Amino acid sequence: MIDPVRWQILSEMIIAASRGDKDEVHKAIMRMAKEVPDDGVAGTYLWFLIQYHVAKLLGHQPTADELHQLADDISARFLRAVPAARTDQSILERALRTVFDLAAEEEQVAGGRIVVVGAAALGVMLDDPSAQLESMRPLLAEWWRRYQDDFREQGLLDEIRRR
Repeated sequence: MIDPVRWQILSEMIIAASRGDKDEVHKAIMRMAKEVPDDGVAGTYLWFLIQYHVAKLLGHQPTADELHQLADDISARFLRAVPAARTDQSILERALRTVFDLAAEEEQVAGGRIVVVGAAALGVMLDDPSAQLESMRPLLAEWWRRYQDDFREQGLLDEIRRR
């Protein structure tokens, strides 16, 4: 089962990013920090959503060069949604490469940063975020169910159950 609080906040962040509304993105980030433990679950949701959307967008799993081009194509919209990312110009591409296991270990984006960057990146890639997120939600739920034993071993399900 998808945690409704995480899903709601991620959706708010993604939709705000798609509109380029940095204030609403910031509010969702603060809400996430306050209401959701930094346990990797939200990042795991985003990992699936980004992998699914980018593969659907390109018609195949991307190469590092394609992720570089994608990051370049969406960077202006991304920076409107997350202006603080201007201090680290490579974070968008590094986050995309992290999601697709194409980043060197020292380049990987993790923790809360992958949630913020990933949500904003996904948001600016979506044409109709509300509808697209709703169509992806059951796919995420099915994937989550399919791999729940792996997630349980990683401790991801225990935190949700404690809430």
